[in-house]
Amino acid sequence: MEQFTTVLPIAVALILSACGKGGDEAAEHSVTLRWIPPSQYDDGSALADQAVTEYRLYVDQELVQRVEPNLTEYSLELPVGEWEVTISAVVGGVESRLSEPFNLVIE
Repeated sequence: MEQFTTVLPIAVALILSACGKGGDEAAEHSVTLRWIPPSQYDDGSALADQAVTEYRLYVDQELVQRVEPNLTEYSLELPVGEWEVTISAVVGGVESRLSEPFNLVIE
């Protein structure tokens, strides 16, 4: 029986790295997401190196991308609008809780 099945939420930092073409509101904007890999389970016990098998990126609670475990940065294209971005980690086939949401406004 597994004792620990969830990992701590991951810190998320979002950086607007590029903009769409001048004045075109339908244009998508590149947003770079950076996060800190989890180092422990919810109970505080250490998470083994390379235990994460993937990260999952969500925009407005919809899964938009699965990211390889060796990456801690990913760029998304998003149109003008307000977005809620979260991330989770998968360990041993179990997805962690979602990180605290980051509210992003692209104008």
